[in-house]
Amino acid sequence: MDGAYDTRKCHGRFWYPLAGNLGDTVRESEFEINRLTVEYLWRQAPDTFARVTRSYFENQYGGGSTELLWSPTQSRFALGAGVNYARQREFDML
Repeated sequence: MDGAYDTRKCHGRFWYPLAGNLGDTVRESEFEINRLTVEYLWRQAPDTFARVTRSYFENQYGGGSTELLWSPTQSRFALGAGVNYARQREFDML
């Protein structure tokens, strides 16, 4: 069964590292957390809102995000800015 999850080579072509690491990820762990999201929203000021999110959003990657939104009360206009970060997870899936 060692070769059952070997995705490094398919039809004579090599896959990108993302697909190549999938076999290691599947073999390493019996227990896994595939998706998990923690999000916190709050009002920074009367017209300003904020959000912070931390998540595992697929088998191999996790990350964080933060956003600030300014939305005046009687306006159809809003302005927001966000920052996102992602990195590869460890093979143990936790």
